[in-house]
Amino acid sequence: MKIFKQFLGLAIIATIFIVACSDNTEANIEAKQLKVVDFKEVGEIHNQFLTNVKNNFNPDESITNLDEKIDYVTTFNKNFVNNLNIDASEKLELKNYLEEHKNLVVEENIVQQSFGINNRLLKSNDNEPSIFQLIDELKSNGQLSDNSHKILYTLTESLKSNYEGNLSDELLKSDVEKLISDFDTIGFNDEEGELVGTILAISISSIEWWEENPDALNGLASRSFSKQKTALIVPWLASDIAGAVVGGAIGGVRSGSWRGAGEGALIGAVVASTGVVGRLGKWISKL
Repeated sequence: MKIFKQFLGLAIIATIFIVACSDNTEANIEAKQLKVVDFKEVGEIHNQFLTNVKNNFNPDESITNLDEKIDYVTTFNKNFVNNLNIDASEKLELKNYLEEHKNLVVEENIVQQSFGINNRLLKSNDNEPSIFQLIDELKSNGQLSDNSHKILYTLTESLKSNYEGNLSDELLKSDVEKLISDFDTIGFNDEEGELVGTILAISISSIEWWEENPDALNGLASRSFSKQKTALIVPWLASDIAGAVVGGAIGGVRSGSWRGAGEGALIGAVVASTGVVGRLGKWISKL
């Protein structure tokens, strides 16, 4: 099945129906209203990457250079792409995006690029726009409607609050579920909607994966899914979802279209999240 051709950037699914009017027969195309559930399989692929890292990643302790560690992780994820049930051309696209977004595997990089929070600059670039700036740029370019802009901006505000410890994982999940409901109600039916739907599908899949795999932090932080009003420690969940927004938004801004933005969203989230899973997270954080 051609997952990305089906979900992330091709023509909108249409239902053709016949209406009889006098002696003429007229064919009309009614665009299907998109729902976040339409992109569920993309979220499942995201979670497959995380599970593969948790179960199968073996660090090379002889590597101490950060750049070499990033390349090692990138190769590991590229090898996993070969196991996915997608076309060869789609596998190549994902591998290219893994290379493009590979530096997001370092927490400081994804946080800096997402929220403009500079804990400790490694390979971050002060000139890189934050998610908020990227989303605003997409709107000013006419690539995002008011509805899309509001959903992505609200999501990013919740992610930033979650990362800073002011919003628990449970409340973040509630926010994401509300945005999914808003998306389903609005009635998107175009490529812009496909991107926003993809990001929300990845977001809820990510939340569900971390709920089910609290041991995946492997000592990086000693907490399960937080149900308190505020988080007890700086959480990792926000970085995962932020990677989806960064990857998708960068694709849209740089290309001037939504072609490839869905794949960018998927891989941005994959790279940002695998950087803290299990042995990989502990290994990549050793500098």
